[in-house]
Amino acid sequence: MSEPKKLFVDGLDLSQARLPKTYNISMTPSIFISKEVSANYENALIRCGFTVSKDQSTASGLLLTGGGDICPCLYGEPIQKGDNFDLDRDQYELYLLKKFYSCGKPVLGVCRGMQVINVFFGGTLVKHFHGHSGSSDTLVTCKFFGPLRRQFGGSGQVCCNHHQKVKLLGKGLNILAKSTDGVVEAVCRENILGVEFHPERCTCSPTVDGDKVFGLFKRSFER
Repeated sequence: MSEPKKLFVDGLDLSQARLPKTYNISMTPSIFISKEVSANYENALIRCGFTVSKDQSTASGLLLTGGGDICPCLYGEPIQKGDNFDLDRDQYELYLLKKFYSCGKPVLGVCRGMQVINVFFGGTLVKHFHGHSGSSDTLVTCKFFGPLRRQFGGSGQVCCNHHQKVKLLGKGLNILAKSTDGVVEAVCRENILGVEFHPERCTCSPTVDGDKVFGLFKRSFER
C-alpha cells in the first residue's frame, strides 16, 4: 500500500500539521481582545463558545484584532513620509503577545493581528500592497493547507481587507493558507494561529465558514 502523498509548502511538510492542544482550561475559554475595533469579533467569539474577558491577567487566551499599519521600524524598515501607524498600539500588542505566548496561552491574530505575530517572530512586511483592500472587503481565493485544508477543502474564498502582507516569514511559523496571487493568508506556530483574512466577516456564501477558524482556535484550549 502506497504512503499518503505529502503536502509541501515552502519546504515544509504540512500534510500532518495539526493545531496543538497544550493548554488545559475550563470548557468555556475567556478571551482578551487587544483592541475593540468592531463588535463582529466579540459576536463571533460568543457564537463559537467563548466568553470575553476585560482582564488580560486572568484571560485564557488572546485575540489580536485588525486595524492600521504596523510601524516599519519594528521590522527593520525606515519610516517614510506618508506612513500611517500607531506605535503605542504596536508596542502594546507586541507586549500582550509576549505575555500570553510566554505563559503558553493560545493566541489568534486576525489581519493586522497576523502581521503582529509575524513581526514578533522576526518576520517582515511589505508596507504597501494593493489588491486585497478597498472601501469594502475583497473576495480572495485561497489554497489551504494542514488543519485549514481539513476544514475548508483545498481552496475557497475569504473576505480580505489589508494592504500590508508578509514579506519574510517569521521564525517557526508554518503557512496554512496562500492566495492564488501568492500572499500568505494564514500561519500557525505551537498554540498561535494567525489569519490575514477576516473570519468574523466570512458568514455567508460564497466565502468559507469563518466560524471554523474560531473553532480551530478553541481546539488549542483542549487537553
